[in-house]
Amino acid sequence: MRPWSKLPSWWYRPESAALTALRGGASAGTSQAALRVYLGLGAADRDATSFGVAASLSDLEDLTGLSRNMVLRGIREAERTGLVRYTPGERRQRSKFELVRAPGDDAGGWLKLPNQEVRERVPKLPHRGTSALAALKLYLVLLAGRPNDNMVVALRHTTLREKTGVQANHVRSAISLLANEGLLHVITEDHEDDYRVQRYQLVGRLEAPRRWHSAGAA
Repeated sequence: MRPWSKLPSWWYRPESAALTALRGGASAGTSQAALRVYLGLGAADRDATSFGVAASLSDLEDLTGLSRNMVLRGIREAERTGLVRYTPGERRQRSKFELVRAPGDDAGGWLKLPNQEVRERVPKLPHRGTSALAALKLYLVLLAGRPNDNMVVALRHTTLREKTGVQANHVRSAISLLANEGLLHVITEDHEDDYRVQRYQLVGRLEAPRRWHSAGAA
């Protein structure tokens, strides 16, 4: 397994509402499923230079920890929010997915996704509740906001809320869920005037060398 894979990050841009469009409440389960499918496809075995993924529904059940019904709901919601494109497979063929990139993103616009952590630890996050949905959103935002040369990312709580639509009272519990599953470590929390800045160390081999990163690598 490669230490990390590329995942498009256009939804991190200020003008994007992709993450905030994934609602909680009665829709939290479907919204969670969409993000779990997105992360699972990102960490799936694929050509290292491509954003296309060939996967069966059974593959996605294994990658996400979801039932088949929830995988299908997640796929439809991920399509609706523009995260993926989906072409169902015929008969015994695998389906085809495309991790959508924004126009003009050919030269960049992606983050490093830690494959092992996403496969092994993300499915263990709770599958119910607003805080669990918030944890998935915040995890993506922290990965996208990480500097290329550092495993530590510092973001204001206001930035986390603006990019995810997560309410202030759910940020701390969501971060605790991520920390409990070993996806990040909380390093410090600084109080600066009327906002809080927290530093998080992400877990994974995101600084691994690029020599494995070639076409056809598994």
